[in-house]
Amino acid sequence: MAISKDDQGRPNFGKRPKELSDAATDYRRLLLVRALQELDENSAQDEPRLNEARELLANETVQRIDALFSHYGISQSGLEKYVQLALCLAKDFVPNFDVYARETPRGRPRGREIVAGMPLFFAVRELVERDGKKVTEACAALSKRAGPWKGKKVKSIEIRYYQARTEYERIEKIVQSISTGATKNPT
Repeated sequence: MAISKDDQGRPNFGKRPKELSDAATDYRRLLLVRALQELDENSAQDEPRLNEARELLANETVQRIDALFSHYGISQSGLEKYVQLALCLAKDFVPNFDVYARETPRGRPRGREIVAGMPLFFAVRELVERDGKKVTEACAALSKRAGPWKGKKVKSIEIRYYQARTEYERIEKIVQSISTGATKNPT
């Protein structure tokens, strides 16, 4: 059995075969029926099907565990193999479990491109200078106007505007320092 990886590099067994899905469904249904009937004459009929489904599911589980050992390159001898597998799985799926790795940042990813906010910056600045609007009013107008900001929250547009303005001012300082021949870093 081969394990593929999802877009984040985590192990993925893919879609279950129909036979396995049917066996799992049948197994759960038969366990429920058994509990409800409390071993009357009908549950004795279902016992072979229950055992067959249980065996199929157990074999599939063993194959999947073996595939995980193979995926992580863990030797299948010795008792520590299960501890090694548990550690590998925890590193992959429990945020910040790996003490040697960098901490996973929380929240929205940072690092928007410098130029990404510039069209917004210039659009808001134009409305402020041309129409005499306040920044919040200009952002509200952009959220109603056809374009990339239509339907966006005014506060979000305003936050992006101020981020872009800060970036624009930083770039402007760098350009000024280069043009005047200054060697200091303005940041």
